[in-house]
Formats: sequence, C-alpha cells, structure tokens
Amino acid sequence: MNKTRYFLIPSNLQGVNKILYDAMCLYISKNAGKEIENISFNPKGEIIGIILSSDFIFAVSKLIIWSVASAFYTHNVLPGFRYNNIDIGRYAAAAALRDPEACYKKIKFNRRFVASLVKGIIYHVYALRVYRYVSYAYLGDTLYLKGIVIDTLLQKQVATFMKFYPYGLVTSNCDKLDQLSIIIHKNNREGYAEDQVHQYMNNRLENPKKTIPYYKVEERDVFNIQNKYKYCAVIYAHSFTDVQLNYGYTDKFKSVYEWLTFTLNTLIKANDTHIILKGHPNFWAPRHEAQVVGWDKKIWRKLVKQYENNNQISIIDWPLNNYTLLKKLDKESTLLISHHGNALVEGAYLGYKTLSSVCSLWGEKYNFGEVWEDPAQYLNKLLDSTWDFNVNQQEACRFIYDNFMNPYGSSGYYFFMNLISLYTNIDIKLLMQQPSLAEDLKIPSYNELLNEICRGIANTKISNFYQ
Repeated sequence: MNKTRYFLIPSNLQGVNKILYDAMCLYISKNAGKEIENISFNPKGEIIGIILSSDFIFAVSKLIIWSVASAFYTHNVLPGFRYNNIDIGRYAAAAALRDPEACYKKIKFNRRFVASLVKGIIYHVYALRVYRYVSYAYLGDTLYLKGIVIDTLLQKQVATFMKFYPYGLVTSNCDKLDQLSIIIHKNNREGYAEDQVHQYMNNRLENPKKTIPYYKVEERDVFNIQNKYKYCAVIYAHSFTDVQLNYGYTDKFKSVYEWLTFTLNTLIKANDTHIILKGHPNFWAPRHEAQVVGWDKKIWRKLVKQYENNNQISIIDWPLNNYTLLKKLDKESTLLISHHGNALVEGAYLGYKTLSSVCSLWGEKYNFGEVWEDPAQYLNKLLDSTWDFNVNQQEACRFIYDNFMNPYGSSGYYFFMNLISLYTNIDIKLLMQQPSLAEDLKIPSYNELLNEICRGIANTKISNFYQ
C-alpha cells in the first residue's frame, strides 16, 4: 500500500532554498509522476506526544547510563553517543560548538551539549513519528541537529534531499546510508585524464578566486621565511564553529580548536621545528551574512594573542594564497598539517608531505599523504624525528579529479549556486556571502533554471531514488 505523498520541508522557504524546493518538486514530478503535499517541519507541535513516548524515555535512559559509564564531564566521550544507530552525539556536539566560547570553555560546552543532546533525541523521535506518512524530505542545512532527522528518515527509506560539500545537492533513500557515509564515500568518476588535472590545478594554484566558488578574500603576500630550524611545520587553521565533526568522530578530537591547540602545544616541545600557523582565508571574508565568520574571528584573535610571543611560531594573520606560501618552503624539511583542509591536497599535488585526520574527505580512501586515527597515533607522528612520510602525487591527482573537478559537485557548472548565479546575474561569490539576494527575484528563464538543477540532482543521486 503506497504512502500518502507528503514532502517534509522547512516552515519558511525563501531565496535559494525556495528555488531548490521548486527544482525538487519538478524532479519528483518527472521521476515519480506524483502529486505532493507539504508538511512543515515542526517538532514543537508534537512535543507533548514526543516526551511521553517510549522512544524518548528509552533514549534518555540510555543517555543517562552512557553518561555515568563514560565519565560524563569529558570532552571526548559523549560526541560518540548513538541511539538506534543514529549519531545523536556527533550532531549535538556540532550544534553546541556554534557558540565560540563553547570551543574553549568546558562548562559552556557541557551546558550547550546537554541541551543539544536532549533536543537531538526530540528530533529523532519526531522523525520516527513522521516517517510513516512522509515520502520526501528537505530541511535545508542538515549538518547540525536536523541531520538527526535526515539520518532517521534515510534509515526508514524516505527519499531525502541534502546539500553539502563537495557534492552539491544530493538525493538518496537508501537505508544503509546516512549523511556521513554519503559525504565520505569515494566518488570514482570516469574519464580520468591527468593532463586535465594539471591544467585545472595550474589555474587553481595561481588564481584560486577564479576556480573556487567560496574563495572570497583579497590576498597579501608579505610573508618572509626566516627559518633557523631544521624542520618546518605548516599548520592550517579551520573554521572553529562551522559544521564541526562533519567527517566523523573516530579521531577523538571533539573540535578543530581542540585539535589545533593540541598540535601547537605538541610541536612547541620539538625545539628543532619552525611552526607556521596559517589562518583560514574566510577569517577575512567581507560582508558575509553568516554569523560563523564573526565567531571564527573571535576565536582566531584569542589564539593569536595566546601564541604571538612565541619565537618558534610565525603566524600568518592575513589572507595568503597557499601556493605563494609553499613556493617559499623546502619540500624535504617541511610537513603540511591540517585536520581535513583542502590546502593539503594542493600541497600533496605539488609533492609536499602532509599529515591529516582519518576524519577527512579523503581519509584512507586516497593515500596521497599520512593520516592519523587517534590522538596517541597523532602524537607519535608529530614527534617523529624525521617525518619520513610518503607522498603520492598520483593519488592527489585522482582525488582532485573525483572531487574538485566534478561538474556536478560544489566547484562544477551544475552546482546549484553556480546555476542560480548564472540565471540571476548575481556573482556567485556575492551570492554565497549573501544568499538573501536570491529572494523575491523574477527570473526570466525560471523553468530552464529548474531543469538544469534537476539535471544536477539526477547525476548526484546516491541510490536508485525511485523504485
């Protein structure tokens, strides 16, 4: 017996999300031939039934037992909390870290984390209630607590639409998948051509602003290398508050702030190592609507103040092209370190040794550099006296082709933001900074735009979407 064709959506669809919703409806109509009715995402409307349900009581009971058994007030245990095979703890930690002070104040993190855990359980139970009559779902940004709803619906084979880097707009209804497994799956594209990779990378390295849609800053090259040490370690900072734990939690760092301070404090003990700490370019992104930029700047300023008087550390406290920096460094004595940043892919492509977390887009699937699996292993690799790590430029090329050069991915023609930019004549960088610019626009070729987005959806689907 077929379920009623209801579409679970955010209560207020505007701008880019409204355009994507219209494209999804067209895609459903083309592929399933079904009429749909909307249901607004509204856990508050069912809150009494949720908290009185056996699912909620069992989940909270398990959380309490888990908390006691795991020594509750520790940073590195509860982000791994799962219930019904759903990563409630990981999503709750990401939500808790949306406050900059939660990154470095344990009490603040714990308070926000507990509240997010309870809210996450409510979202999970809500999804268990609505999946019985929902056929499709799109909830906008789902890398925080709403991801719990999406993962639960996927588990129940509800056809979901998701948007995340590097695949753009993704569709799936496979019960063996969740958002994390979709994000980190290996995208083996056909037609690999090394000469195309070299051409792409030449453009990306020399002028990232033309190649990377989200790269927005004006750069300055005022950095001189005066390395009096035997070795050099370049550490790339990440956003501290944006989509934490996006690539998993198995490496046991609850945030990139914790990872970064651990890295700096460890390398400071190695007296023969010059440390270069490079700020993320988006720390200086102009006119950005997202609060995350301001939050990240606050934490970055705190770190700069903490380490700026250490003579062993050189801090790049301004936007600087990665290629401009790397050309100044000796490959043999330099190690590039990041948790999961794309700067390491560029470095590996150029032949530099790299060290990153297994919780990254490449993980252990693309072996172009060294990875660590837990803090103990990471510590040993950082303090390795020679950093005699392998670098595989061919693997870096393959990763670049599969991910950066995917025409349907976040840097490709069919990336929904690129299509909206083309059809609205709004510069893509400006549109990504200020998505509200797409609100209330009369787009002359609107149906054509929707069909182009549909084509992108068709080519990024993870499973046979409609049976």
